[in-house]
Amino acid sequence: MKGISLTNLKRYLKHRSEEELINEISELFAKFENVKDYYSAKLSPGNRDQILQKYKAIIEREFFPARGFGKARLSTARKAISDYKKVATSKEDLADIMLFYVEMGAEFTTTYGDINEAFYCSMESMYEQAIRYICEQGLQEQFIDRCAKIVEDTSGVGWGFYDTLDELYNEYTLGSITTTRSRVARSSPAPHVHINHYRHCYCWLCLSPVPKLAHNLIP
Repeated sequence: MKGISLTNLKRYLKHRSEEELINEISELFAKFENVKDYYSAKLSPGNRDQILQKYKAIIEREFFPARGFGKARLSTARKAISDYKKVATSKEDLADIMLFYVEMGAEFTTTYGDINEAFYCSMESMYEQAIRYICEQGLQEQFIDRCAKIVEDTSGVGWGFYDTLDELYNEYTLGSITTTRSRVARSSPAPHVHINHYRHCYCWLCLSPVPKLAHNLIP
């Protein structure tokens, strides 16, 4: 099935009457939960935190449900973030939920022990997404302490997890943003190699790029 473009959608909407548009949006509101969440946050700012907590609860249940043990279904937890991105109206809230995912994962592995490579790769990639977003949006003051605490809390974790988070934290807080990363052969609990094929270094304040090559071997 061929998808329609935004241009085609705008052309379609342009030829609808005001009443038809109201009816169509009302139908979407009734049918789709994320549309309802979007307008709830947009039209009633007081609902913003309630909507954020709704999606954070989905993540928390995957790791620490009210009863029993968490299943840690990463696809479900990450989908909650993807769904929230579609309805988010605040930069701070989006940074919050991305860090929350990593915080839950860090607590999960420190509670239950080593997990597996896929688990740690997922946490690392989300941590990098979060800290990159925080830098790009100028939210360091609000979130840098949480970023640091995640690293501190994983100091005893294997699989090179702590090393990777520590590297990312130092790269970003010292002013460099990795644009292309390649991770090679990891095994637990042995160290693994990180190769940064190409990196842009940025000024922490103005984010002006200065390209340079970098190849780092991290024990």
